[in-house]
Amino acid sequence: MSKPCNIVVWADKGGVGKTTLATSFQAELGASLVDLDPQKDATRWAKGQSLAEKDPKALVGILQAPGLRVVDCPPGQSAIAMTAVALADILLIPTRTGDADMVALSRSLAVARKVREIRPEMQVGLVLNLVRETGRAKGVEIALRSQAGQGFQFLGRMCARVAVEEAYSQGRTLLQVGGAAAHEFRQVLEAVRDMLPENADSIETVVPN
Repeated sequence: MSKPCNIVVWADKGGVGKTTLATSFQAELGASLVDLDPQKDATRWAKGQSLAEKDPKALVGILQAPGLRVVDCPPGQSAIAMTAVALADILLIPTRTGDADMVALSRSLAVARKVREIRPEMQVGLVLNLVRETGRAKGVEIALRSQAGQGFQFLGRMCARVAVEEAYSQGRTLLQVGGAAAHEFRQVLEAVRDMLPENADSIETVVPN
């Protein structure tokens, strides 16, 4: 079957590790990569093997075309980011555990709820990312796990580790760095796989030129 399947990595706040997750998901899922962030960090990681776009109207055509894609969004609610979110089949929202992160997460989930009023089939997954082992972090994780199912799925947590920074800087995926970072990412990756449609293996992956 040839159809679109868009995995969109977005958050209303920057600094939550969107690009590191997006590039690792893209590589491990065998998807194509769409880079919407003006900084083009995902494009550099992928050594140019991505499709960069800044025009929301052009993006609509890209995301409605057949193919399994991972979309790396800029933070905030720009026109290009909201276009991607509106066409997401799976919306992945990474967040850290600080006060500002929780406020931004509320904004992100509010956007997701609005989209789901129009497209109830869109799935929303939440990842606690770059977590430091503190009492607050444990409390946030417990709260999010307890709230899972109320508009989103809790996919797991990933700690702040040197290996995570090394993966991105070395052009490797989080699985390739091994150790605890790979173990944590594998759990999140399997949760994302479970969100894919049953026929995902037969979706034609369109690789950008």
